[in-house]
Formats: sequence, C-alpha cells, structure tokens
Amino acid sequence: MKNRPAFILTYIYIVVLHAAFFAAYIAVVQELLTGMWRWRDMVVFLVTFHVLGVAMSVFYHRYFTHRAFLFTAAGKWFARPVLAVAGMAAWAGPPKTWAALHERHHQTTDIAGKDPHGPIRSVVEFLYVFLCLYTPRVADQVDIEGYLKRHEPHYDWFERNICGTAGCIVLGLVIPCVIAYYFHVLVWYFAGVGMAFMLVSAVNTLGHSAEFFRRKPRWLRGRLDSMFQQTHQPNYCGDSLNARPSIAWLGGYLTAGELNHNNHHKYPNSSQIGTHWYDMDLGWWLIWTLEKAGLVYRVRRQSGRQIGRPIDEQTWGTEQSRNEAEMSLV
Repeated sequence: MKNRPAFILTYIYIVVLHAAFFAAYIAVVQELLTGMWRWRDMVVFLVTFHVLGVAMSVFYHRYFTHRAFLFTAAGKWFARPVLAVAGMAAWAGPPKTWAALHERHHQTTDIAGKDPHGPIRSVVEFLYVFLCLYTPRVADQVDIEGYLKRHEPHYDWFERNICGTAGCIVLGLVIPCVIAYYFHVLVWYFAGVGMAFMLVSAVNTLGHSAEFFRRKPRWLRGRLDSMFQQTHQPNYCGDSLNARPSIAWLGGYLTAGELNHNNHHKYPNSSQIGTHWYDMDLGWWLIWTLEKAGLVYRVRRQSGRQIGRPIDEQTWGTEQSRNEAEMSLV
C-alpha cells in the first residue's frame, strides 16, 4: 500500500463520521416522537440537506471534476465561494482529492481492481461502497499526486489554497458547527449533513448496480427493473443506471439530479444530467440560473441522441462488456 497511515486515518475518519451521523439520527427521531422539536430545527435540517447536496453536485462534481462550466469574473467572487464552502461542509474531503478519485472512476468504470467505486456485485460490496464511498485498496488504485501534478496549473489561488484540507476543516467543519452549536441546532445540522453525505453514497451504489440487480432472483429483479433502466450501452457506461420515470422525480430531488447516472456516464462533461422535466435535476437548474445571471459561462450540455430504448436486463454488466472496457485501457 502506498500510504498506509493515511489509509488508516481515512477509515478512522469514516467510522467517527458515521457514528456522529447515526447518533444525530437517533436524537432527531427521539425529538420527533416526543414532540420536543422546533420549527427552526426542521428548517435547519432541510436547508442543510438541500444546500449541501446541490453544492456537492454542482461544485465538486460538475465543476471541479468535469469542468462542465466555468465561472465568470463575477461568479468567481460571488457564486463560487458560496458553492465551495457549502460543498466542503458535506465533509467529503478536499475537492482535489474527490476529483482525483472520480476521474479514476470514469477511466475504469466498474472494472474490478481499478475502479475506486466498485464494481458492486454483492450485498457486502453494496454496503461497503454506501458507507465508505471507496473500495479498500483505493490508495493503490488512484495516483492522487499524479492527478494534482497534471491539474494544479489549471487551478487558481482560490482552488489551490481555500479548497484544500485546511479550508475543509475550518470553513466546512469548524465554523458551521460552531454556528449550529451557538443556535442550539447542532444535532439537526449533523443530521442534515449526514443525509446529504449518504445520498451521495446512494448515487455510487444504486447508480452502479446493474450487475448486482442482474444476479438477483427473477421475482426481485423484475421489481428492481421497474425502478431502474440502462438507457446507454454498458461497454462505456459500466453498470450505471437511470431511474425510470416513476421514481425519477423523487430520486432526482433527493440526489440533486445525480441518480440518472447512466446519462452522466454517457455525457460525463455535461452540466445537464437529467433529460426530461420529471428528472428533477436540481444541480442543472442551479447552473442554468447562474448562467442566466451571468455568473457562469461555457455551460456544456448533452449532445447527440439523448434518449434511446432501454437495454435488455440480460445484457446488464456482462463479462463481455467488462472485457471490452478493460481492453480499451490497455
């Protein structure tokens, strides 16, 4: 392993983080059941969950990793700091580290031993990725130093210094927690952060579960197939899935539009993940609004044939598709 101490520290952080989240969930449920909650508690929870989730999708994912849009001069002063701080408050680590992992994920989608997010072929792997986001050997799979060396020249002062480890700790962790503690809403704030964090995890699990679903019994696979579909060919999209229209509005609302993950792997550099009005792509709606306000430009959109006939479930995650993907990386 390249960096065993950092690897161990990461897992300690994950364990402590989820312990705090679950403790907050228990406290929130207890207050709800006993009627001890206040309206401002609920407002803090809902605002935290929505703002952090959308900021993660827009700043970490679509901007920092894929550069699906760029900030104008005004946007760098007004929109970017807000999105950056809100994204870092989701406690997913520095944007550069997150982007390095996600870049590797797109390069090796669902290839065993190469993709830091998967593949997901069992309940154990499903729960592991859901709770920890990354596979156990992530330190061996991702050359974070190489990523930083390639991309560092493209970052400006704000992205190099403010969006680092110190920025995440001070701006994303310490200051928000102090403010929440001062107003006596710390538990509800923790619960909101935990909800945003876990719904990001849901994208990495449900969004890449085609082969996992294919291995289920026919009676269960049919029910899962009624909720998810694979619109684009798996040889370049891996096991990624889209939500069917019946749940697309809910999945898009909860994940800021990210649950239509098959679309994202088809058009990874697009600011727009949802395709239909019912997809509820909250991240795209925010980017569109910022574009109209003159705060972002060069907003990339989906191109080509956006919607095709869903692929038959028997072709989900086939061995041939994985082999073709592996051959393309040789």
